Amino acid sequence: MYAVWAVLVTVGIAYHEQWRDETSDWSTVRHTGLVELFTKRLPQIGHPPDWYFLMYPLGNMGLPMVTINIVCAVIMAVAMYLMLFRLKFPFYLKVALVFSMFFVYEYPVVGRNYALIVLFLMAVLWYYPKRFERPWIYALLLVGLFNTHSMAFPMAFAIMLLYFWELVEFKKLKGSTIGAAIFIFIGGMYLIPYMALPGLKVEKDLVHITDHYLQIKTALGKGILVGGMQDMDLLGTLAVLSFGALSLFLVPRLKPFAVLLCGAGGLIYILGYKYNGEHRHAGILMVELLFTYGLAFYYASDKMTLKTPWSEKGYKYGTILLAVVLFWQSYLGVNQVKYEVDNEFSNSKAAAEFLVDNHLEHTILVGHTSWAASAVLQQLPVDCKMYWADTRRWGYFITFDSLFLANQYKFNGDYAAIVAEETFPDSLSHVTLVMSMPIQNPQLQAHWKPIYAGGIYGPDGLAPVKKQESYIIYKYQP
Repeated sequence: MYAVWAVLVTVGIAYHEQWRDETSDWSTVRHTGLVELFTKRLPQIGHPPDWYFLMYPLGNMGLPMVTINIVCAVIMAVAMYLMLFRLKFPFYLKVALVFSMFFVYEYPVVGRNYALIVLFLMAVLWYYPKRFERPWIYALLLVGLFNTHSMAFPMAFAIMLLYFWELVEFKKLKGSTIGAAIFIFIGGMYLIPYMALPGLKVEKDLVHITDHYLQIKTALGKGILVGGMQDMDLLGTLAVLSFGALSLFLVPRLKPFAVLLCGAGGLIYILGYKYNGEHRHAGILMVELLFTYGLAFYYASDKMTLKTPWSEKGYKYGTILLAVVLFWQSYLGVNQVKYEVDNEFSNSKAAAEFLVDNHLEHTILVGHTSWAASAVLQQLPVDCKMYWADTRRWGYFITFDSLFLANQYKFNGDYAAIVAEETFPDSLSHVTLVMSMPIQNPQLQAHWKPIYAGGIYGPDGLAPVKKQESYIIYKYQP
């Protein structure tokens, strides 16, 4: 089972075409000094530093871009080993989860920092019985969890509070545990002034809620069923029933249930009211549910665990229903790997190959819109850069500051041609426009001629998965 998982992941990576958020991190670490990266760039990007500590040395060793995907696969391989061989999940649940969408594709194949959340949560769960015996190792794992992703913060915070509570309850206060507790607190809470507050300030105007029930339902649906629960079909009903049955198992175990309420509740709040994410973000809910499910086994005899006649039935039927839901995810996960093999994700790679084949990669590249054009730039040699028309500045990667946020959707295709003529009036023959939208003004069309069109703009009109990443490349021909 583990070997089959590894084969599927390897196939997925072999055919995977990196999208701009994957390669943006890679480009950022290759073109930014350590001080600038950790003092300026990370608060702008909105992610804690674990992923960038890992990427920085690799990105500056001249390794190929696929390295980020291989790293995620290795991280998930360790996490899956813990889940399959070191944690007390029922066998049929392990079979169901190993090929689920999040564990076979989203987190091991896509080169983002979500894999670190899975690894650290499972490592914390595996090491949990030794948290008082070897507190410094446990503290390192928990601080590592804090620093994986901003969306993991509520769960890490909940686990930290439980540790503090039990230090007092079990009279474990001594030099090593107190020192570890202080380290956990500092290693997690510094993220509030460093990252959370700047991030919330940026996001506060981006999410406008009109239907609160739908917002929360969508977040839950993406995390449980991948496709969402817009219509309460059979799978949606099974998902709700599985949570209902598992609650009979979890609720009496007050401590794990409190961790689930704080961690998953905080994440649902972020997904519903602060960030409209994709199912890869909501999938963290499923990971957190599995974590608290495993955590509950450690609290069967805790004095705060309530004795209820329905707990064992809730465990049995809830686990079975959860496995059914994960089996559905397994169908989607394997299909997603197949989809990678059969379909073009973006037109960015083909557009970059055209630039290189025609020796245009070192001309004055003007990209518009910048967020779409950055996907092309990241497929080019490492020394290539672009002039971003919408922010009127050069860059090897996108800077996610207020200027970018204000202008990212503001201008049409004509704007880039106008900016190029104003900025490079004496070098227009050396300018190459890399566009995700066409020039429409007849006067501009008279001297800006398309030399490449791909995706929805190409001769066959076949759109890649990311339709906004279809490109037209123009040269100035007076």
